Amino acid sequence: MIKNSKIRALVVDSDLSTQKRIANLLNEIDNILLIKQSLNGENAIKFIVANTPDIIFIDTHLSDMSGFDVISSLPNSINPLLIFITDQERFALKAFEYSAFDYLLKPFKDDRFINSAKRAIDSLNQDKSIITSKKINQLFDLISNENFQSPVIEQKKLLFKYNGTILLLKACNINYILASGSYAEIHTSEKKYLLRESLNSLIKKLPDDTFYRIHRSTIINLDLIEEVSIANHGEIQVKMVNDESFRVSQSNRMNFFKQIGLKDYA
Repeated sequence: MIKNSKIRALVVDSDLSTQKRIANLLNEIDNILLIKQSLNGENAIKFIVANTPDIIFIDTHLSDMSGFDVISSLPNSINPLLIFITDQERFALKAFEYSAFDYLLKPFKDDRFINSAKRAIDSLNQDKSIITSKKINQLFDLISNENFQSPVIEQKKLLFKYNGTILLLKACNINYILASGSYAEIHTSEKKYLLRESLNSLIKKLPDDTFYRIHRSTIINLDLIEEVSIANHGEIQVKMVNDESFRVSQSNRMNFFKQIGLKDYA
């Protein structure tokens, strides 16, 4: 929630004329302050980490990297509102996978931009009954501490930061986790959760007697394996209780069999 102060905006675009136009349009809007314009991704990342702007207007294609690379490089604790401005229509779906607030195609009309910016301001200023991002991080660090005890949080529940909240899931309810770009998809029987966290980071938090990374893009719940099959050419397929099937990479084959108690097959 942001109240009684101007929304701080950053523009990241390699085209100077676009930067100037956006700056002029932002000057026409109340309650928003343009604090920086950046021509490339590297400088943008440094500025975002140091200054945490509230909203970022960013192109998908920059001189040194993509706009998606910029967003993927940010720490999990930094979650600005994103408006992509680009001449590439094909990246629209990907932008919304990165939780974009809006996607403007060049050449855009002034009214279209101003409307989008005002809606973004309203969204950021809206009263919400959630804990602020900073407090979420503090609370997450507190209850993740191994010495923390709570009668409410069961020991077997796993904690994840998710959309400005703390998500608590029982290990037994997580079927599998898939890599999705810079994000991770946690699949339960009822819902899919998209987290801004890598599988490398997640696997360190998960109990290793329950979860195993069978492939660079896949973590499975070992307790929910229904069937393991070996093809003639040696490929290992794992079938889960929900009928989803996954391949075990060759490099993980030996450790996988040991993990499920079939070391003689390794």
